[in-house]
Amino acid sequence: MSIKVQKILVPIDFSDISLGALDHAGLIARTTGASINILHIMEPIEEYVGVLPDVSKTDDLESRIRGKLEDVVKQDDQLQGINFNYSIKKGKIHNLINETAKEQQADLIVMGTHGSSGIGNLGKFILGSNAYRVVHGAGCSVITIREKKDPMQIKEIVLPLDITKETRQKVALAIEWAKQYQARVHVVSVSTLLDEYMMDKSKIKFQLNNVADEIKGAGVEVAMKMITQESIANSVMEYADSVNADLMIIMTRQEAKWNELFVGSSARKVISEANVPVMSVRPQEQ
Repeated sequence: MSIKVQKILVPIDFSDISLGALDHAGLIARTTGASINILHIMEPIEEYVGVLPDVSKTDDLESRIRGKLEDVVKQDDQLQGINFNYSIKKGKIHNLINETAKEQQADLIVMGTHGSSGIGNLGKFILGSNAYRVVHGAGCSVITIREKKDPMQIKEIVLPLDITKETRQKVALAIEWAKQYQARVHVVSVSTLLDEYMMDKSKIKFQLNNVADEIKGAGVEVAMKMITQESIANSVMEYADSVNADLMIIMTRQEAKWNELFVGSSARKVISEANVPVMSVRPQEQ
């Protein structure tokens, strides 16, 4: 499984976290040569007080917003040398993000999970529920960011894994990204006591060792961890924090019933609460 990143879509609401997502997209664009399309969903004019000077006096809000977006890019040294496009639309947030990604054939969406601008209702723009809806409906991979990491880098990648064939697709993707950024991959398996009762723990360890050997064989540094805990989402997030992870790669759907890793409530929790950027990947048909 491979993701060739040529076009990145970044929704912006002028909150700090959305601007952090833009910087993160810039990191990826500088490495891959991708272009970035900035998308802003318009709000009523009164919501821009504090964002746009003398906003109440303008009758050309869209033009003012475009100018503000262009200024954001010009004033950020990390974004220089990248090709940018701008889209300003009206409508339902998650629908417009996914529709725009499809229209522009985006390979990746990078977005914050929580707006925190404190300006009118703009903070509702990238709430966790919207981020999860984008992930659920997107035709491409999505990186969600809850808080901006400093320094911004991709050196430690966490790969939560069970033994289903769909989640195994993540291995090649993790190898690809690790090579791109000279990163280390942390393969982590989380199982509950019930999982271990239903499936031989030694089999899980055997499969995990095979994955670690595959990553090591590709010339990528790898670490391996097995965790037994009832809360899969919490344990993975705690592990990611413990290794100061820069990226977590998860699958958003899978076949297995014995360990529903990152399906439903677990996915929502990780996407909205993880301290590290989370790449949600939809498995390819086999």
